Amino acid sequence: MDSEQDLTLIDAYLNGTLSAEEQAAVVERLARDNDFQELYKFTQSVQRVARQQERRRIKAMLQALDDKSASPEPVDETGSKVIPITSQPQDDLTIKAHTPKVIRWPLTSIGIAASIAAILLVWQPTRSSNDEVFAAYAGTTASTVTLPESVGPEVAGGMRGAETVVEGFSAAETEALAQAVYMLQAKEYDNAKVLLNELVQAKGEQPILLQNLAVAQLNSNEVAEAVRNLESLRQHPTQASRNQVEFDLALGYIKQGKLRQARALLQRVAQSRSTLARPAAAILDKMRWWF
Repeated sequence: MDSEQDLTLIDAYLNGTLSAEEQAAVVERLARDNDFQELYKFTQSVQRVARQQERRRIKAMLQALDDKSASPEPVDETGSKVIPITSQPQDDLTIKAHTPKVIRWPLTSIGIAASIAAILLVWQPTRSSNDEVFAAYAGTTASTVTLPESVGPEVAGGMRGAETVVEGFSAAETEALAQAVYMLQAKEYDNAKVLLNELVQAKGEQPILLQNLAVAQLNSNEVAEAVRNLESLRQHPTQASRNQVEFDLALGYIKQGKLRQARALLQRVAQSRSTLARPAAAILDKMRWWF
């Protein structure tokens, strides 16, 4: 039994991020695997204790905030502090004190958010932040991209000698795509993006172009654009590209703070037999549950 992988699976099951088929597989395994069942019960107990501790700590913090806000400094109608007057007023004039206006909820709400953030960060001291995970793994697929299988001159129709081209591309377009792939491998993402955008304008949104463009965008501060392209590709992925698309899309989601969606994608990639299975599992181990 791989305890680390099983813990990740149980965590995803309890958080509701598995597909219906994956949930059914967990239920079936719980019915027949006693060790897995014990690990599941243990994880449930840990989460239950953690929630109880969280509630107690938040309650104590809120009580402290409530006590503090119950004794506010007096303010006048303009919001300025009222400075006490120690001298006797002349002519027996009475200085009327305005009733202080105190708004507690904004302060309390800020306190709640800060308390929860602090508690969650304490629980996850060894986990990496979203930006740290993204920076460490965003270039993973860029270093392994290759040209698709080329076809010979007889298919290309009229090409010279032994020249080969990517199917549906001219010799010049194939050369431009090859140059873009080289730039991705060399981490020249901005230059690769220029070439790939030109090819997309000339050839349309072909999967090979969008996939490489998304890699360039992901690594050049255009995460939202990369996510849109990867989500489009995921609707009709080829078997060869599915793991790469889901891996890169998960990184985009991590950068955007969509950790539940990212975790679901990475779990599928980690269970595959692709070269991305190991880095996907490593990310799952490093990423935080929240934030």
